[in-house]
Amino acid sequence: MSDQAPQQSLPIISQRDLGNQRHLVSFLTKMHNSPYAWMAVGIGISLVLLAIFHPHSPFKAHLTGTMGGADIAEDDPPISQPPNQIKPTANLRLLTLALHEQPTVDSPLEGFCHPLWGQGWLSQGIRGVTHNGRMEYAYDYAAGIGTPVYAMRSGRVISIQDKYPDRGGGKEQIHRFNHVWLEHDGGYRSAYVHLQQGFRQRVSLKVGDQVTVGQIIGYSGNSGWSSGPHLHVEVHRAEEPFQFTQTVPFAIASSCSLGRQATEIAAKSSIVVDSP
Repeated sequence: MSDQAPQQSLPIISQRDLGNQRHLVSFLTKMHNSPYAWMAVGIGISLVLLAIFHPHSPFKAHLTGTMGGADIAEDDPPISQPPNQIKPTANLRLLTLALHEQPTVDSPLEGFCHPLWGQGWLSQGIRGVTHNGRMEYAYDYAAGIGTPVYAMRSGRVISIQDKYPDRGGGKEQIHRFNHVWLEHDGGYRSAYVHLQQGFRQRVSLKVGDQVTVGQIIGYSGNSGWSSGPHLHVEVHRAEEPFQFTQTVPFAIASSCSLGRQATEIAAKSSIVVDSP
């Protein structure tokens, strides 16, 4: 038996493989030496960065998440619990029920349709990073600028603001947001915050108007204290004339179409039956 290790044969490279390698080396050399190639790479990188970080970009919301707020009463420390969502309402008749007086997380207010008709995604739920203190039970839905916003429940317009740009910003922008504020039955109000600048020209709303559940009342934007395009919605008690008060737990239905169907049910029957 020989003590010499067996010799390994070198791989055989065909003329075709050599030709392909020469073409690849030639192409890379030309790309490296060409100013146009580097210009194209620079333009591509610039477009990618613009798509991600432009304030109107929907990609920014998906990559960074969205959060913010409006009119916080005091600086409360962030709550470290993960964001969560109250169980959605699915029963149509619940959307026509009267609002009760003592809502809790286990027994929230019911009768609110989805403010984006199922569009967007929940970027911050109740007790989130900025949803604490007064805003404990608010929701943030990441959505591209210009996404239609629907009334979650029928009510009366008590305030409209439409003058701030969709630039977002930090907490110093807490009072500089576009919004629609509705008053509902049962002593509650709902607020729709960070709306797109110029939305009033498209919805033709004014203070005192009556709106129905599922009616378009604005368009999602990025105004005020906002880290990316999104809609902030909350429900609170009608205690102070011109202030957002402590939010209360409320459940949101899966879509605005449920709200429209519930309205039709209520119109056909004067009796509202609770779910079993």
